[in-house]
Amino acid sequence: MEALQREYEKLLNAQRFDPRELDYSVLERHISQLTLLSQVSNSGITVFDMYTRRHAFASYNFAELFQYDLESIATAVSTPTTGRSCTATALLVFAT
Repeated sequence: MEALQREYEKLLNAQRFDPRELDYSVLERHISQLTLLSQVSNSGITVFDMYTRRHAFASYNFAELFQYDLESIATAVSTPTTGRSCTATALLVFAT
């Protein structure tokens, strides 16, 4: 598990972002569609911001579908600050 964690950190550290090019309004415009997608397809959706290394969005049903502690993800979900963007995000969709 430690080797996997080191590889994960190595990949994250290899990412380079220019804060001037980041725009979190992109995510804000898509939250309603992501929420709808999670409802219609019975999927749990999370958006991980690779710049801040935090979850920027988690669908309402994520915890229930995956037996995940939503409190722990809530502490990691943050409101993006102006000047940083979700163009630097990875979207993971877990369908059941």
